[in-house]
Amino acid sequence: MDNNWLIYGANGQAGQAIIQEACKLGFRPVMAGRSPQKMADLCVRHGLDTRVWNPRKGTPGQLLRGIRLLVNCAGPYRETAGQLSEVCLQKGVHYLDLSGESQSVESVFSAHQSWVVKGKTAVPGLCPESLVGEALVARLVEQVPGAVSARIVAKPVNSQPASPGRSASFVESLAAGCMIRQQGSLKQVAPYRQLQMIDAEGKSFSATRVAGSELTAIWKSKAIANIEAFRACKTAELASLRFLSYFRPLLKARPVRSFMAKSLWQLQRLQNEPSSQGSIFWLATVEGQDGKSHHLSLQSRSPEELIARTVPELVRRIMEGHSQPGVTTAGNILEPGHILKLATL
Repeated sequence: MDNNWLIYGANGQAGQAIIQEACKLGFRPVMAGRSPQKMADLCVRHGLDTRVWNPRKGTPGQLLRGIRLLVNCAGPYRETAGQLSEVCLQKGVHYLDLSGESQSVESVFSAHQSWVVKGKTAVPGLCPESLVGEALVARLVEQVPGAVSARIVAKPVNSQPASPGRSASFVESLAAGCMIRQQGSLKQVAPYRQLQMIDAEGKSFSATRVAGSELTAIWKSKAIANIEAFRACKTAELASLRFLSYFRPLLKARPVRSFMAKSLWQLQRLQNEPSSQGSIFWLATVEGQDGKSHHLSLQSRSPEELIARTVPELVRRIMEGHSQPGVTTAGNILEPGHILKLATL
């Protein structure tokens, strides 16, 4: 089995989950991160090779020595995705990342033709929202050819506190503002409007729009021009988001983004009791040309479990040559039904 692949952000929750699953499958990936001490600790724990790179202190050229594929698990992706995807493209290394930040995913997709010329594959935006959202919509589109719009709703169940990386990515999304895809283009809309949704048990819950990478994944894979993404949100949380949205101009400064991400992560740790479940209820809706809506729902594993089960499969298929050159989505490499099987509890 080819083990010449690297996980950057290996000390994070998602990185650790991928390493554990990969080792079970017989892989021995190289682990990498920003902290020499954390990498040394991981080397002792897993017995795998480690490397160190800090995105604020130099280029990642040596990071990829002898590597065929890189998985970027280190948020905020505004800081890491651009540098890592560019150096992977230059050196002919396949690239994957877990970004939920729409702008970083769009940026990687903008280099599609360069990846085609290089003969390598890039798959940005492998967050749960994109993985499950794209797969659910793909199954609905089989029943509704020519769908004109799609909507994805995520409702965490017994959720765990977000990791530091996901907290940082959330702040990046906050800085970008609320967005939808309209007629194929990303468009900013009024921030954090409250809407009422219905869950699998018929209970009503509040949700608000988010600007996630599923807005790009569904557009790129199914060419649906109008897409909205929502996340369940309590009234108090929604009020906080609206308050924070007034500070968007300040989020252009990196120190402010870093401070807010750290504060958010610490606050979530105080407010949430750790849960071994951490599942997510998903509801996908597509509308056909006849104006009729079609729905499909799913309760999935926790974000870390879902990513850990999906990423090694993608790595194997890409490294065995079962992917087309260029920038693509998970659903163009793995069957949507298989992704949903991996995701289902």
